[in-house]
Amino acid sequence: MMINEVGGGDPIPAKGVASMEVTIGSKTLATAFFIAEVQGSYNLILGCDSIHANRCVPSCFHQFLIQWVGDNVEVVHADSSAYVATADAPSLGGHDGIACLSGRDLSDF
Repeated sequence: MMINEVGGGDPIPAKGVASMEVTIGSKTLATAFFIAEVQGSYNLILGCDSIHANRCVPSCFHQFLIQWVGDNVEVVHADSSAYVATADAPSLGGHDGIACLSGRDLSDF
């Protein structure tokens, strides 16, 4: 599969797909991520399908998103920390399997 419109360059091949549940604020949704080798200052891109499914309005400029939860509006501010986390497959429902990747040998991934 080829991915278009990433960084304004030519289409790039997807290396794979990862399906997982993503929690943003108080909402958790099943999401598919296409893995690609790119240069950028971001860890992931939420596409139009994800934005529409979540019923949210993201703002890169203001670094937050507004999402509807039932009849209420929730504002979720961006995380400005420099840490990267991963969840082990058996613990996707909770937060026990989250580990910092800093200083970890990632050659087996």
